[in-house]
Amino acid sequence: MDNDYYSLTAILSENHKLPCTFALDVPGLGYLEGTDNDLRAGAKLELPMWLGQTLTLNDFVQFSPPAPFSRRVYAALKASAPSVRLSGFVGTGGWWYRFGTRIAHMWDNGGDELLQTLLKAFTGRLPPLHDLASHHASLDTTIECGSGTGEAFRDGMEADERDLFSIGQDSGKVVKAWYDTTWGRRERSR
Repeated sequence: MDNDYYSLTAILSENHKLPCTFALDVPGLGYLEGTDNDLRAGAKLELPMWLGQTLTLNDFVQFSPPAPFSRRVYAALKASAPSVRLSGFVGTGGWWYRFGTRIAHMWDNGGDELLQTLLKAFTGRLPPLHDLASHHASLDTTIECGSGTGEAFRDGMEADERDLFSIGQDSGKVVKAWYDTTWGRRERSR
């Protein structure tokens, strides 16, 4: 992840706060809590990801998983991954998978479980994403789409899923255009 220092996607995916608990007293930083006092051990604050990560690696703070990675979300994903609306979990259209991967690599206990959850969620959501992209690729672009479960799923996609959806839709259109050519008709007639 260090190789994406200049990546806007990486910057936006890390633009979230982590709930942190300070492990020691810190003089002069009470303003982070909104007071003039020192920060005491046990003080709980939400810190930007970049700061929380640095302080966690140096054992100044401990962080607990943010709400988008809570047990409740795990249970919902386990029950039906496609029905979970990931788009609003980490900001508007956020990068839920990327943010989760960063947290998993920081997290000593629970990181492997989080990575497995991310993988299961992705593999559970990929078939409906592919089906929906194929469906949209075959539609006439002048026709408005309905508001069925496929559209609800599309509205709940997070940023990486939307990128895959767009790639799948564009690929389907290219294949359809090829089938409509002379070469495509020859292949179908064989």
